[in-house]
Amino acid sequence: MKCAGPFQLAVWSSSSPDYLHAVLAQAVPPEVRLVFVWSRERCVRRFDPELQEHYFVKDLRKVKRIGFDLARVLIVDDTPKKLERNYGNAVYVKPFLGDSDDDELPWLAAYLRTMVTADNVRQIEKRGWRSSLTTGPRK
Repeated sequence: MKCAGPFQLAVWSSSSPDYLHAVLAQAVPPEVRLVFVWSRERCVRRFDPELQEHYFVKDLRKVKRIGFDLARVLIVDDTPKKLERNYGNAVYVKPFLGDSDDDELPWLAAYLRTMVTADNVRQIEKRGWRSSLTTGPRK
């Protein structure tokens, strides 16, 4: 994982624990240490009356409670609704749909490297983050 170097990494998914652990077994190399792995049990369940369905929200106050400064926390997700309580920490990515030519993660890693020295990531405009990169990801 190219972006692991300067960062503490964690995974927080709104999926079930079984599904999450199956995906992590395939996607995260064993040498990468994750600070925590949380599934939907750590999400807040909300109801959308317009769509008449439940959805899950990741509330970063839970991350703050375990000692992280939210000024230095980024959360990456492909669903803005899941981050409705913490949009200032959010970096939105395109969903992965199984395309072997998908290059979203290398672009994301390049963008995240630009944030390493930021004192407060919440104050940085992250919408349109791809266009802020002057060159593509390192291979």
